[in-house]
Amino acid sequence: MLDSNKVKLAIAPIGWTNDDMPDLGAENTFEQCISEMALAGFKGSEIGNKYPSDPDVLKKYLDIRGLQICNAWFSSYLTSKPYEETIEYNGSTYVYDKNKVAFAFIGVDRQEIGEQSDAYGTSGQADTDMIAVVDTSTGNVSIITIPRDTIVDIDLYSKSGIFLRTEPKQLCLAYAYGDGMEQSCTNVTSAVSRILMNVPIEKYFALDLDGIAPLNDAIGGVTLESLHDFPEKNIKKGETITIRGDFAEMYVRSRDLDYIEASLNRTQRQNQYVRAYADKLRTAVTNDFSVVTNLYNTARDYSQTNITLNDVTYIASLILSKGVGDFTSYTIDGEMKASQETVREDGVYAEFYADEDSVLDIVVNCFYTKVS
Repeated sequence: MLDSNKVKLAIAPIGWTNDDMPDLGAENTFEQCISEMALAGFKGSEIGNKYPSDPDVLKKYLDIRGLQICNAWFSSYLTSKPYEETIEYNGSTYVYDKNKVAFAFIGVDRQEIGEQSDAYGTSGQADTDMIAVVDTSTGNVSIITIPRDTIVDIDLYSKSGIFLRTEPKQLCLAYAYGDGMEQSCTNVTSAVSRILMNVPIEKYFALDLDGIAPLNDAIGGVTLESLHDFPEKNIKKGETITIRGDFAEMYVRSRDLDYIEASLNRTQRQNQYVRAYADKLRTAVTNDFSVVTNLYNTARDYSQTNITLNDVTYIASLILSKGVGDFTSYTIDGEMKASQETVREDGVYAEFYADEDSVLDIVVNCFYTKVS
């Protein structure tokens, strides 16, 4: 016989609603679920997809029914390796190259989804998502650009860090469903890893919008041929311009929200800017290696990162010592669609569906080596 003072029984809400298949039990409300749990004599519950994300709100509902939360459901992949050690591709065998190290570069926009409340999903967006893959044996660098609207399974957390569930959403929202700091960054790297066939991505650098201009101006600005018209600056597409000050943010972020392909056009400008910045930076570092430390210190005021100064100086030294003068760019192909679920007054929400063959080709080229 169970002693009710020592042992309490809890139940999962899957008998009422289903996290994996939301249509099952869609008619059952959260209040009905927990009320029937209490009436059946249970004292605890697992968190389900209809439960309030705010712990204080949830506690009020539970307290009047004598219930407590015992755990939260977590989606994981327990029966598969994090990535394939060997891949068969175009009739050849490829093995994962452990000399390759991946760094995630995340541009964070806290304006569209700010931090006005304690609700989950309000920590900002990962507006720019690039992966730099460095081959530590050769110094060669590959840059993978992933459209911010790419649909991928992302983990949803409350503002207090409680895991809620996993849902397919735009990649940019992976940052929003975190704490706005380390958890948001690792949530983005986890989502990017899922897009890229689960290859490991452990290092990240997340830059706030306010940091774009200081880092741009720290190397004396960036010169390039404008890929877009900026009438407010009297700049026309095709003009050669030197980007300075706040215009750096405008150049890499401006887009037309009424145009479904707008974010892809912006991605082209971001790729162009990164290449021009890298060219300018390479010359500056070659002339004065202390530029690396100065830039790192400048970035610290506007970023979250687990990349140390030692990491940065090592990579910079490696690239210079190997005489690497350029990097290879990759952008995932796919189809952009207008969202059928979300409509905004000032434009459309886009959803990008990555082409699996394109992803495989990029992953093989950037992370694997052909077996001779």
